[in-house]
Amino acid sequence: MSRNRQRLYDLAAIAVSACCLLVLSGCGFQLRSAADLPEEMATTWVDTPDSTSLFTRELKLLLRGNDVEVVDGDVLLAPESLRLVRDFQFDEQEILGATSEEELIRDNLRREMAAALLRRLEAFGRT
Repeated sequence: MSRNRQRLYDLAAIAVSACCLLVLSGCGFQLRSAADLPEEMATTWVDTPDSTSLFTRELKLLLRGNDVEVVDGDVLLAPESLRLVRDFQFDEQEILGATSEEELIRDNLRREMAAALLRRLEAFGRT
C-alpha cells in the first residue's frame, strides 16, 4: 500500500511540475541567458560617481559574468541617466519589518538597475 501511495505522490509531483512549466511557458517567461553585448565591449571601462557602491559592484559582476574584462579606458557611450522607482508603505508600528523591507527593495532596485544598464549596452551593440 505504501508503494502505491509513493507512486501516486511521485505522479502528482510530476503533474504539478508539468503544469507549472506549461503556465510559465504560456505567459512568455524565459530564463535570462547571457547578454549579447557588442564585441567592442570585450574590454570595458565603468565610470560611476562611487566606484565602491553596491550598484557598481553588481554591474561589474554582471559584466564579468558575461565574459567582459572591466578596465580603465575610453568612453564608448555618452553619460546617461537611468531611474527606477518603487513605492514603499511605512508603518510606524512595524519598524523592524519596514527596515528589512526597505533593504530588500534597495537590493532589488540595485540588481534591476544593473540589469537595465546591461540591456542598454546590448541595445547599443545592435545600432
